[in-house]
Amino acid sequence: MDAVRLRLLVDPEAQPPLVKLEIKEDGAATVLTVRDNGVGMSETALVDKLLSFGKSGWLSDEAIGEYSDKLPEKMSVSGRFGIGFFSIFMIAKSVVVKSRRFDASPDQTVLLTFNDGLYSRPLLSHAEHSDRMTAGGTEILVVLDTETIESIRLDRAPYNLSFHAFVSRFEEIVSDWFPTSEIPLQIVTPSKNTNVDGSKWQTEPAVELLKRVEGGSYKEMLGEHPEQCLTLVIEDDNTVVGRATFRTRKGDSGWRSSEDAKGIVASQGAKISTGHFRGIMLGTPTRAARDTARLRASSNALRKWSTEQAQLLQGLSLTGSEQADVAQSVAGCGGDIGELKFCELGGQFHNRTTLRELLHERDEIWVAQEAAVILADTRLANWSRSDNCISVETGSALISSDTQNYHTWLSAVSLADITKEIIAEVFSLDQEVIDRMELVEDGYHVYRAPCPAWVRSDGGERVFVDGSYFKRGMTLADVEAFFRPEEIRKTRLGRESFRRESTDF
Repeated sequence: MDAVRLRLLVDPEAQPPLVKLEIKEDGAATVLTVRDNGVGMSETALVDKLLSFGKSGWLSDEAIGEYSDKLPEKMSVSGRFGIGFFSIFMIAKSVVVKSRRFDASPDQTVLLTFNDGLYSRPLLSHAEHSDRMTAGGTEILVVLDTETIESIRLDRAPYNLSFHAFVSRFEEIVSDWFPTSEIPLQIVTPSKNTNVDGSKWQTEPAVELLKRVEGGSYKEMLGEHPEQCLTLVIEDDNTVVGRATFRTRKGDSGWRSSEDAKGIVASQGAKISTGHFRGIMLGTPTRAARDTARLRASSNALRKWSTEQAQLLQGLSLTGSEQADVAQSVAGCGGDIGELKFCELGGQFHNRTTLRELLHERDEIWVAQEAAVILADTRLANWSRSDNCISVETGSALISSDTQNYHTWLSAVSLADITKEIIAEVFSLDQEVIDRMELVEDGYHVYRAPCPAWVRSDGGERVFVDGSYFKRGMTLADVEAFFRPEEIRKTRLGRESFRRESTDF
């Protein structure tokens, strides 16, 4: 794909770009062939660049000779690390690379043949007349090692398929891994020919985009929210760096799993990783494995997009827990959660307006981490959430757990911080009181207040978890009552969550 992009830059008369992938049975062997009509490689490039482990030819001036001044910048190419070609030998021993520079003659077509993987020297030769390429480009023919592939089971694809199932789903897998490719991909299998073109991912109907991105899981996602919530992530200079919407968690546990990841982080047309959103975010690989990425979206672009998402999604028929999940993601991007419900009190979810109304009627309130409250769940019918304890997520949700977006983390806001700001406003608390409650010394939280998270139906017993206590007109002296001495907080007991049942507090 990089070779085709470069061909378009240096050759005004280039044919329409194309990468062709063909998989077929050849006797007892299964052969995968990848062809492109890109710039092609000379004999020197094949020997000095392709076979230099860890040295990417795309980052070297000699790779394209006199055309080096048109070489794309480092971050704009897919091939960067110089090790991708050698990964072929994990699944094959017999490999043939045939290439011709686009500005060379057909008799300069070069063959590089590997008959026994990396266990013997490759053979370099000029192609016989029948094998000469009539146009520039490269063809890689790979005889797949079926037994090795079966042993790997393609676990990291993440298609845990038999080899024959892999062949039958070849089209779906290629489409999944190249969702934004502006280079057309022609896929040829024993059963049919298909073209994959991701160049219109910014404007194509949302349904078509999601079908391609989510594949077989698309139907499972239909109940989440309408596709019209899919919106562009746009920088201040109008550069589009994503098209996505937030998604919500399944089930009542509140915990995410790897199976939740549906959206795709893509670079130069190819998937890098997945994320907890629907649609596509553009990114840049951060290591050779191409399984982690840095999002291209700036903190400002994510803030604007997430704020827009909050406005769109709060108008839908989402449950309270779904709204809280979206609110956490919006706040994690630094956006404004608007009137999304984001915290729970007495089994009811509240937004900013209803929370303020409740607090105006109270003189004291507790705040606990949602995860701690869930873990303390007694699972008994005669227990219920306390109407004295607000439970809220204390962290910021990342839209992708496999991304490294430090600038986004710096702008993230937690729902717990929003809750405490509202409490401080209604209860007229000084900032120094809030700061004192957040004090950390030697890596340990100094402050710890027991919060009545669960209560029996008769009101006689309660279950407490760690959290914060607030009262109207609270002073520093009130905060000091919940400080733990150093000799306590550094012990095992002091580090564990505080939980007890009692009729006294």
